[in-house]
Amino acid sequence: IRDNGRIKGRKAEVDEKMEAFDVFISYKNSDNGILTKDSFLARELYEFLTKEGIHAFFSAQSLADLGADRYKQIIDDTLDSCSVLIVVGTKLEYIQSSWVRYEWDSFFNDILMEKKKGKVFSYVDNINPHDLPRTLRNLQCFDKNTSSLKSVAAYVKRALQFLKEADEDTLILFDELGAGTDPVEGAAL
Repeated sequence: IRDNGRIKGRKAEVDEKMEAFDVFISYKNSDNGILTKDSFLARELYEFLTKEGIHAFFSAQSLADLGADRYKQIIDDTLDSCSVLIVVGTKLEYIQSSWVRYEWDSFFNDILMEKKKGKVFSYVDNINPHDLPRTLRNLQCFDKNTSSLKSVAAYVKRALQFLKEADEDTLILFDELGAGTDPVEGAAL
């Protein structure tokens, strides 16, 4: 009984911490036990978004903070509560790996089925956006070599603002909002 109470207490603590995530960063953490380049790119993005005041879920950090014992449930709950999902990738095989695909595909399906308001986009390095899986190539894609983290953060902030203000009668069109432009210069667009 005591253990059961401790588990319930831990679950309530985890649930309380999870409420504030706005962004889910989806990436392949390791390949055969070795950290991927994706994990470093995702960490760099996470740290920048955090510095910009955006509360992002980055599994390597967030699961450690929340407790990895319920990782599947934590990931699902976070996918349900976030408004923006960013797919980070340096190899197509990593973007299409089972966990990463599960994350972006289920998030996007929830948007299509109108279960949630949300936005999915990619942040890639050494991948041609035209080679991405169909769902992702039809959405916004930032290339690390041509887009600054500042541009990505500005895009996320605007997307979060638009999604927060939108209701069922609102039509939001995203057309490379802020992509490849200085966020201050692109704001007038």
